[in-house]
Amino acid sequence: MNMFAAIAHPEQDVLKSLEMAAPTNAFASRAYGAYLATQNGVPYVFEYNEGASKISFLGILREGRLHKRLEIPSAPNCAPSHGVWEALQQWARKEWLTEINLLTFGSWLSTMPALGPLSHIKTRREYVLDLRPEQPFVKMRKGHKTNLSKARRAGLVLRRSASVDDCIEHAKLIDASMSRRLERGEDVTTGANMRPLLSLLETGAGVLFQALYEDQVVASNLFLLAPEGAYNHTQGANDLGFEHGAAQFVLAEAMQALRDEGRWCFNFGGTDQFGSGLEKFKTGFSKTTEVIELQAGTFGVRHRYLSALRRLIA
Repeated sequence: MNMFAAIAHPEQDVLKSLEMAAPTNAFASRAYGAYLATQNGVPYVFEYNEGASKISFLGILREGRLHKRLEIPSAPNCAPSHGVWEALQQWARKEWLTEINLLTFGSWLSTMPALGPLSHIKTRREYVLDLRPEQPFVKMRKGHKTNLSKARRAGLVLRRSASVDDCIEHAKLIDASMSRRLERGEDVTTGANMRPLLSLLETGAGVLFQALYEDQVVASNLFLLAPEGAYNHTQGANDLGFEHGAAQFVLAEAMQALRDEGRWCFNFGGTDQFGSGLEKFKTGFSKTTEVIELQAGTFGVRHRYLSALRRLIA
């Protein structure tokens, strides 16, 4: 018999089980579950048991005067016909949800299930590198090699941190990078929100790696952590960092440090701007980087009684 459970405010044992089932996914870690608990909403773990197999994933439910929305940060990699989706729909109707936002950070879901009326869909990609080989950087792009050499000649130093002050610097550097991309005509937003960044660091869901040039932070990355993986959440560099190859330096050095800790599955993060400079940057570290084709979507929740009432009114 198939069983579906929606566990609000999950305890540590539930989060530990989730983490053990997906040890490379930073959006399924105990710390990320703790992070969701600090956000404006009710955190959930959803479990679907089918025989001997179990599917589990995190979500957060947010409620306002006129809406009740479920956001799933990392959708399970299940076929559109899988029973978990029908079970999720039934639960959403029972709880009178108005919307489900199905995201695919750290996921492998390439085709959206039919969860209800589709109001928005996005095609995107993520980029994953296996760090287990002795030499994970295979045929690194020439520009990346040049920038790494510049960084080392300049004497850049790597720092690991989770402090408030360093998070402030991280947010400033994100804005600096976004401003450069905006000037190049890319479709980006500026103004990094500090509160979720700090929460990620405070709960242990993430960590900062930063490049220092003469004691000045010139590039910074925030990585989400899983027992066997890491996800490049946000990054930024100022003009001085850009000049000295700091963006490539932070990633290359951080990947080595994370690998030494047993975190072998590295996700560079995603984009929906195919062929952009950002995509070329992410794929430039190694020819073995796997490109993951993904979709994300927002669905309305169809309620039978409300649909019947609308037809009567019409």
